[in-house]
Amino acid sequence: FESAINPNYSMTIDVPAPTPSASGVFLLSTTASGTLSSTTGAADLSFTDADILQLAIQSNGQYQYELYFDGSDAGLTTSAEDIDAFTMLQDGSIVISTAGSFSVPAAGGGTLTGSGEDLLRFVPTSLGPTTAGTWSIYFDGSDVGLSGSTENIDAIAVLSNGYLLVSTVDAPSVAGVSGQDEDLLMFTP
Repeated sequence: FESAINPNYSMTIDVPAPTPSASGVFLLSTTASGTLSSTTGAADLSFTDADILQLAIQSNGQYQYELYFDGSDAGLTTSAEDIDAFTMLQDGSIVISTAGSFSVPAAGGGTLTGSGEDLLRFVPTSLGPTTAGTWSIYFDGSDVGLSGSTENIDAIAVLSNGYLLVSTVDAPSVAGVSGQDEDLLMFTP
């Protein structure tokens, strides 16, 4: 205040990342690591299969890839922790499924562990090349009958009413419902 300095206070301004829209900005994850080139003249982008990429397509047809979520920064470092499905929630957090078992840092210390039939929620404090935030378990598939690698979740959506749509790698069978790998199961919390 009025140029006075007080060492007991600090101020941080967090500017939220822009939310991608369907009008030319797309988010994607891949099944392998690699390098992508953009047509806008931006530097090539190297990525892993634990990353989420952003593809922006301009009205002139030019496109650019950027790193949206750096999985290794967030603790996804093993081949089993590759992202095989994700969805964005209205609050900007990301619900993520991994290809297999995961072990990520828990808020306040320790680790969160689970398998491919579970879903993680990542609440970012920063995204892009320097990804940071906190993890929590969003959905414990074993609590509702999903188990093993055949019931690994490989597609997810969260509906506005909180219901969860999932598809699995192979034919799922849970209490009262069975299906094929191309089917969607709806979970009512």
